[in-house]
Amino acid sequence: MLNRFIEQITKEMNLKLSKESGVPGFYELNFEPQIKVSIHENKEGIIKLQSYLASLPQEKLDEYLLFVMSANLFGQETGKNYLGLDRDEKRVTLNRLLEKEIEYAEFKLALEEFLNYCETWRADTKAYVG
Repeated sequence: MLNRFIEQITKEMNLKLSKESGVPGFYELNFEPQIKVSIHENKEGIIKLQSYLASLPQEKLDEYLLFVMSANLFGQETGKNYLGLDRDEKRVTLNRLLEKEIEYAEFKLALEEFLNYCETWRADTKAYVG
């Protein structure tokens, strides 16, 4: 399913895959110069969107983490997305899980919403420490 969605979205938006890992179901798309979105589908058919927003702020770290946790609370400021950290705990990520068996229109809308939140949270994260 995801393969079809990727083919269609790249044609519609005139995008190129920036990286395909060689593992079925894993893709990376470049949107604008600053936004890369990794997309993969797990064995259960759930699609995950992920984008690295910025380096984890070193100054005011505790304050920033509380800010992020508050934003994640009930999705108040993240929509259907959630903020997190990469495996090395050095970069802030925005993530979204899409239910299995969605239609292309739902996928496209979710991706567009995700990109909007990426822009906002990238700017907010970089601006947080001044």
